[in-house]
Amino acid sequence: MRLLSRLALPLVALWLAGCGGGSGAGKTVIKGKLVENGNPFVLDQSKIPIPKGATGVPPGTTGDSTLQVVFLSTESKETYQAKSNPEGGTFEVLGSDGKGIPPGRYKIAVTARLGIGSDTPDYFKGKFTPEKTQIIRDIKAGDEVVIDVAKDGG
Repeated sequence: MRLLSRLALPLVALWLAGCGGGSGAGKTVIKGKLVENGNPFVLDQSKIPIPKGATGVPPGTTGDSTLQVVFLSTESKETYQAKSNPEGGTFEVLGSDGKGIPPGRYKIAVTARLGIGSDTPDYFKGKFTPEKTQIIRDIKAGDEVVIDVAKDGG
């Protein structure tokens, strides 16, 4: 009997640990950062592309910058918008329920704009849009995603 209780207790503990995940089980919150040639990425306003024939950024453009990082599942076709910090080049993917996203293979789209609105030119000149991005990562629990925007594959 004593042997049985010694074996049963660890098994029950493992079972309880596995069952406690709730609806967030199997998901992971992803934290990441953008770098440029290995250095922390900074959205340099002087490098914002100016449309041909223009002398500056579009009228009404504010000094606020936006950094958009989107994870696109190659398996389920789900998309997950990251919460990002344009000044620090960091982002976090919480998923729709705040408990993370499923592990798997993802294409990652990145755009950065000075000001608000789709008329503002993309800092990366469309290189990392959902249609063109070559940034692909296999995401596992606990991963930190580092994207080097100076490279085609990030």
